[in-house]
Amino acid sequence: MSRVSILAVLLITNMVTAIFPVTYDKSALDRVLEKVENRTPLSEKDATAKAKTLALLPKGERSGKLYSSQSINIDYIYGKTDNFQVEILTKDIQRAKGEAVKWFLGRGFSKEFICDYPVEFYLSFDVKSELHTTKTIFNPLPPNCQ
Repeated sequence: MSRVSILAVLLITNMVTAIFPVTYDKSALDRVLEKVENRTPLSEKDATAKAKTLALLPKGERSGKLYSSQSINIDYIYGKTDNFQVEILTKDIQRAKGEAVKWFLGRGFSKEFICDYPVEFYLSFDVKSELHTTKTIFNPLPPNCQ
């Protein structure tokens, strides 16, 4: 991810936070960006799981929705970032993150992939609105990942 893209993400995050004061854990956000910029090569198992998972995309599509439930949406973004993003659709953030991790593990991905690729989490607009009075500090990393 280029420095311009990273700065754009941070700028948008700051603007949204001003409207809906859910704070992103800055050190966790920095770790996500560092992991994306310095991505380690995939293991053979994770490369196979990724290829099988991306086969869920509609024919001819390189990016898009892979999974959807009442709690989460999982999307793959092709290109320079080449990443999996999980949109959290519920105020029960830990349950939503757990559902996403279970989905990835069920598709054959390792815990290392989930933490180090990394899988990135973000809150939906509606959830940010609902949490605006709670002073929530949101960690975009998967659970139990540094």
